[in-house]
Order: sequence, then C-alpha cells, then structure tokens
Amino acid sequence: MRIFLAGATGVIGRRLLPVLLERGHEVTALTRQPDEVARLRALGAATVLGDVLDRDAVLRAMRSAVPEVVMHQLTDLRDQDQPGDVPATESTPLDLAASGRRLATVPGVSNFVHVDDAAQAAAAALDWPPGAVNVCDDRPAAGREWVPAFCRAVGAPATPVPAREAERNRWARGASNAYARKDLSWRPAYPSWRAGFATL
Repeated sequence: MRIFLAGATGVIGRRLLPVLLERGHEVTALTRQPDEVARLRALGAATVLGDVLDRDAVLRAMRSAVPEVVMHQLTDLRDQDQPGDVPATESTPLDLAASGRRLATVPGVSNFVHVDDAAQAAAAALDWPPGAVNVCDDRPAAGREWVPAFCRAVGAPATPVPAREAERNRWARGASNAYARKDLSWRPAYPSWRAGFATL
C-alpha cells in the first residue's frame, strides 16, 4: 500500500515508520527537519522535506506520492481534558475548547497510551473499518492517583494544587478502549499506567 506519513519524525511517527516498512508498505515520509531526511531515506522511505502548514508544498508532495492512504501522526502532547461522568466512547464528540492542565494531583481522570502501543494501533488501523477508535490503556485513573506515582518514578516532587483548582479539574473523564479490544482485537502491551511507569 502507498502511504503518505505526515509527522514521520514525531513521537509516534518515528516508531510507526519502521512498522509500516516492515509490513511491506511503500511510504512517503513528510518532515520539516532537514537533518532527518538522510535517516528516513536510509530506513527505506521516500522523503519529502516540507512544512505541513505550507498548503502548496503539501499538495505538490501528495501529487508526487499518489498515496492510497494519508496518515496524520503530527503530535502535540499538551494534555486536554473533556468533561463527563463516565469514560468517553468513540461516539463522544470531541471537546475542541478543552483547556490544558498542568501536571498536578487533581481528581480529574486521565488515560495513557504507550507510544509503541499507539504506533502499533496506527499500523493495524489500515485494516480496521472506517471511524473513530479510542486507543488508550485499560484503566483510566485520577490525577491524585497517577501523578504521585509518576513523580516518584522520575524523581520529581508532585505539585500540590489549591482546593479551588482541584475542584475545577474534577470533571475530566478518561476514555474507554472497549471497542478496540472487543471488536478490533487490539490489546495494549501496557494495559495500565502502572505497567508503563514501572519501565521509567
């Protein structure tokens, strides 16, 4: 399959590219980093140097690559919270106005996904039916539970927060991966944040 991979040098893209190439796909990798071009080509990817925000450059690259699939793996790892009382499913609308949250011991619930699990899921998605899929660990956890454990794992102090801020962050809901697990047979190698943090 001919694949155009945007974000080939990002957090997920750099792990996804070798997986795609190993599976025999023909990949055109887009990067804005000149020093990455030789490495990407050495892996076996056709490489385009350009900025994804440059519309004309992207259109030229797409016309040249003639991909069957375009994969968006541009990463922005700021935390975003979404309100709700239960884990979000694929039918939950995205909260485009969600606010960022600093790393703090708050009651709001979060999910994690290991970057290798995310890359494997992205490659597997080429064979999945169209539609949204939550790719995350099995156990959403409140910040007051996982933040202290993370801070201990990396040797950093946990950040206390005022009661008012903690109350504002109480509503974050996390997400459910039940559809990916039951219907698509996807299983995370790191089923909870505890397993991932143990490797830090």
